[in-house]
Amino acid sequence: MIVEKFIDITPCLSIILARSACRSALGPDFGKENRSGRTANERGGTFEMKRTLTLALCASSLIPLAATAQETKPQSDDGDGGIIVTAQRREQRLTDVPISITAISQEALQQQQIRTSLDLPKLVPGIEVSHNGVWVTPTIRGVGSRVGENSVAQYIDGVYIPNPVSALSEFAAVERVEVLKGPQGTLFGRNATGGAITIITPDPDLDTIDARASAFVEERNGWGANAYVSVPIGDKVAVSVSGNYRESDGWIKMGVNNIPGGSQPVKAGTPLNAVEHSGERIKVRFSPDSDFNAVFTFWHGKLSDSGATVYPAISNQLLGGDVDLPPYRAFAGFVPTNDVNFTQYSLKMTKNFGDTSIQSTTAYRKDNNFLHVDVSQSTVAPIVAQWDSSQKTFSQEFIVNTKTGPLDAVVGLFIYDDRFVKEYIGAYHHQDTFSLAPFIDLTYSITDNLRVIGGLRYTFEKRSFTYDTIDDSLFFRSTKSYKNVSPRAVLQYDLTSRSNVYASFSQGYKSGLFNTDATGLTGPADLAAQPLKPEKLTAYEVGYKTGSHLLNLSLAGFYYKWNNIQTNRYVNGNTIAQNAAKAEIYGGEFQVTLNPTENLSFFVNGAVMHGRFTKFPDGNAGVQGTAGNFYDPNNPTDPLLVNVSQDWTGERLLNAPDVTLNAGLNFDLPIGPGKLNISPNLKYSSKFASNGILLDTNGRNLLERDGEVLVDLSVGYEIGQFKISAYARNLFDNNFYAEPNYNALGYYGLWNEPRTIGARVEFKY
Repeated sequence: MIVEKFIDITPCLSIILARSACRSALGPDFGKENRSGRTANERGGTFEMKRTLTLALCASSLIPLAATAQETKPQSDDGDGGIIVTAQRREQRLTDVPISITAISQEALQQQQIRTSLDLPKLVPGIEVSHNGVWVTPTIRGVGSRVGENSVAQYIDGVYIPNPVSALSEFAAVERVEVLKGPQGTLFGRNATGGAITIITPDPDLDTIDARASAFVEERNGWGANAYVSVPIGDKVAVSVSGNYRESDGWIKMGVNNIPGGSQPVKAGTPLNAVEHSGERIKVRFSPDSDFNAVFTFWHGKLSDSGATVYPAISNQLLGGDVDLPPYRAFAGFVPTNDVNFTQYSLKMTKNFGDTSIQSTTAYRKDNNFLHVDVSQSTVAPIVAQWDSSQKTFSQEFIVNTKTGPLDAVVGLFIYDDRFVKEYIGAYHHQDTFSLAPFIDLTYSITDNLRVIGGLRYTFEKRSFTYDTIDDSLFFRSTKSYKNVSPRAVLQYDLTSRSNVYASFSQGYKSGLFNTDATGLTGPADLAAQPLKPEKLTAYEVGYKTGSHLLNLSLAGFYYKWNNIQTNRYVNGNTIAQNAAKAEIYGGEFQVTLNPTENLSFFVNGAVMHGRFTKFPDGNAGVQGTAGNFYDPNNPTDPLLVNVSQDWTGERLLNAPDVTLNAGLNFDLPIGPGKLNISPNLKYSSKFASNGILLDTNGRNLLERDGEVLVDLSVGYEIGQFKISAYARNLFDNNFYAEPNYNALGYYGLWNEPRTIGARVEFKY
């Protein structure tokens, strides 16, 4: 079956490109979606349509393209193999940037099976990425938040992505990924207390045709493909089209109900966390001369991923306490839905005037999210959680880069307007945001080896919250304005032309906001209707970097003070966003890449960190009275939900393991007319909790998972324009609850992905 399906889809991707072209040609009403994010054509006849289109794709993708795929190996201005990055809003060698940063090239992404932003912890020390269905929460060095926008800002081609439900990025047709650690309050100031993830996709090439494609098939009916084509039109215009698609049955299935008198509302074995992702991107580049460049981008994507919304129960009140289900099985009253659709338009223009450049990035984005899940975790009457939300965002950024003698200056202005509305449990929740943020960052070279950097960003933000019940029984509106100044100061000294040390001070800021998840509000004085205070983080860091053909080494030590932490708390059956208290984080990181020969390279990255709440005396938990020691010690027999105030001072921050380690290698062995490539990858993290804190009577956090080791492996053979690979994720089939959490009925955990074996073919011409 796998071989047959692999033959069906092998060099694929014309279908994705054709789909994008058809949507553009047929206009905005083509494939118009209903509330669930699925068109009528997709709901009926889906299998036959996909089969037919896949066969057409395979045939067309076998046609040779008159192109040479551009290599994506790291480049630098002195040939040392250092990647060029834009972490300081201008091009610099990775080793010259006085910021803790991990930069991953397209080649490394492919070799180490980094498919989406969820996979970044496999290569990047100190980062964890949790997800609840399509809701993605990256955390860097223990700094992250599930409240409102993420505390780790995400940018794609310079455009800020505000909505966590569409922050899952497929790394198809990506030039590189940069992960910036620590508060980026000056240069990437939009809610970047924890850091920033910047994804750069290739611009169309004005000189040559560039084309590449790949396809894969794997266990559990998983398959997918992606393609990229860039074509010059004359000598001033070029166009590129890229597309990606993947689907899988997932790994959680409906369990068999053996409870006496119980029902089986969903057939046993039915997939409950099936995944379907697709995306299309079109770029048009206009460059009449070497001093002006403009790139227009259209990007559309769909994400369908029930993920952690499946809620496999560990202990459930409706089922009488502890639940004895086999691994990778869950109970649900119906198959859940969690869909996202987004469309983005952007225009990036750059004009050079000698040593000065002016850049403008204009973007409009619309996100839609529909969720329909059963939170009962049982086979009795479903308890439905459902919402339908939309978000429209406009952003405009101007950046001026200039150099005068020993001074490099970056001056900018960021304008942001966002309109969010959610239909949730009988009411419309509106939150409108307007923000204006000028910033400046100056680098002054005191000597050839010594320089000082100073930056400042001023942010003004106004938010308004409107609550309007569907039956018009309640309506109110509240507003709140916020102001902030975030500074940055760095001292950097070059030990040699390829190594330096630095010390930095920086602050980050995440805006205050209103809670759009609370239900049953009674008016603007309600606790859940109160605006949150902004998060503020102060960071100190020292570091050392060196880079050469043989060795790239980065060391960093850091200390953070984090105040007014925005977090979710469970009060009277309601999720309420509130400010926690204070936290302290300190630790060290290292990143080592060694290239002993042309055919062998390996890396070892690690982080040791202490991240704890230093003040959180009133953490609130909702507990049950009948699940062992999972209860209110003052009311141990009450079978209903009991709200308990717990002292969480000293507890570990979420997604903040004390130790993380990544290791891997890439080995090319010439065999016959081609070469064999072997790329294993290992990730270790010590114990941590990803979703919340829930202390039992012994003071143990029930939502904390144990330390885990995951190993991936890819083995491929490359000959000419083709490469075929076999791969395994979670090679040793390590099984554990990846996302433990709780609600009013008990607590539960999403099983991690089991061992997944697949095959992939890649084509360049």
